[in-house]
Amino acid sequence: MLVDERSLWPGGQFATTDLIVAKTFFDAHPYTVKALISGEQRAINWVEKNPSDAKAAVNDALLTLTQKKLKTSVLDAAWGELSFGVDPLASTLKKEAADAARVGLTSNSNLKHILDLRLLNQVLNAAGKPRVSAGGLGQA
Repeated sequence: MLVDERSLWPGGQFATTDLIVAKTFFDAHPYTVKALISGEQRAINWVEKNPSDAKAAVNDALLTLTQKKLKTSVLDAAWGELSFGVDPLASTLKKEAADAARVGLTSNSNLKHILDLRLLNQVLNAAGKPRVSAGGLGQA
């Protein structure tokens, strides 16, 4: 490993995947979006409670997609470095936008209204889990 990327991010955490929904769809189909968020949260709960089965499912998917599996030792080492969650980690979005603007990939790093976490926080509240913050990038 050349660098542990966690050292580059606020709190050592960064999102590799975010659930994104178009605002028009969000506004028109809030129950569908909430169901999608609920499904994502249930899947994460399952992964956390069933790590062996989750790793096997990942390796099976890799085999289907690439015709190769990872060695158990490689998968176990990688899995130990992962965390799963629904928090979009607003601070990382801010850093990504600032970095993109700094190197000329975008001229606009204003993300003021990019997050709407109201439905996510409803799902988390119903599950007895803590709310997540929009970090000034929208509604929570």
